[in-house]
Amino acid sequence: MKEVTCWFFFTPRSRHEQTEQWIREEASYAGWMPEKVILKPQAGASLGMRLRAGFEQGFQAGFSKIAAIGTDCVELECSLIQEAWQKLSGDCDLVFGPARDGGYYLVAMNQVESCAIFDEIPWSSASTLTVSLARAEKAGYRVSLLEKLSDVDTIADWQRAKTMIDPSRQ
Repeated sequence: MKEVTCWFFFTPRSRHEQTEQWIREEASYAGWMPEKVILKPQAGASLGMRLRAGFEQGFQAGFSKIAAIGTDCVELECSLIQEAWQKLSGDCDLVFGPARDGGYYLVAMNQVESCAIFDEIPWSSASTLTVSLARAEKAGYRVSLLEKLSDVDTIADWQRAKTMIDPSRQ
């Protein structure tokens, strides 16, 4: 797999040192190269504005393919990210990883113009993905979907996720 740079967007800005310590420990554990792990404070009042700002910053920095990944999907594996990259290298403009609750755990794109799909989306709702797909279709983007996975939004989701992370917790 090609070398990647990981940007971790966080909020609030005042938690930079704590976030950096946590991310550096995890990066070391995962074997990531520290120089390829960048922390950035989130910008924007809504999730759509934050996603848009992150993608725009990435494209301005010269990246040709970018994926935003939710941190609450314990089922996500590297193979799905690789699949998203392959789709973006093919005939897709946008790739979504649908979540079972109607949202998505991953969105990837290869052009800054696609950022407009994040405007006026009903975030954290059962129609998040549906509305995003409709906006993408209306704009003429070629879209592909990954496997549907679960994310963690409720106590019940967390109880299920804990057993996936550590089966001894059943």
